[in-house]
Amino acid sequence: MKEWRDVKKELEPEGSLRDIYIEDIDESVWDLFLHNIRGSVYELKFTHGQNLVSLPENFNEIRHLQESDPTTLGIVLENGICINCHFFVESEIELDLSPREIDSESKFKSLVSFLS
Repeated sequence: MKEWRDVKKELEPEGSLRDIYIEDIDESVWDLFLHNIRGSVYELKFTHGQNLVSLPENFNEIRHLQESDPTTLGIVLENGICINCHFFVESEIELDLSPREIDSESKFKSLVSFLS
C-alpha cells in the first residue's frame, strides 16, 4: 500500500475528480458491496433523480430505478470525505471523490481504511 508521501502529488486539485474502479465484477459483487456498505458506520445518501430515497437492497432494484432517473450513492467517511458511487454498468463499481477532500495524511488514511 502506498504511503501519503507517495500519493500526495497525485491528489493535488486541478479541477477533476479522482476515480476508483473495482472491475470485472458481476451483480453478486454489487449486492455484497451494498450489503456491506449498508451495515457500515458510514453515512449514506442515496439519490434517485433529485430525491433522497432509501438505499435499495440489491443492484437489480437500482437498475430498475435507473430506467426513470439516474442514481448516486454518497458515502460520507470520517473527516467529512464524500465518495460518490455510480451504478453505470454491472461489470464495475465506480467511485469518485474530489482530491480537495484528501489534503492530509489522516484523510488519506480514512480513504485507505474505507477501501480496505
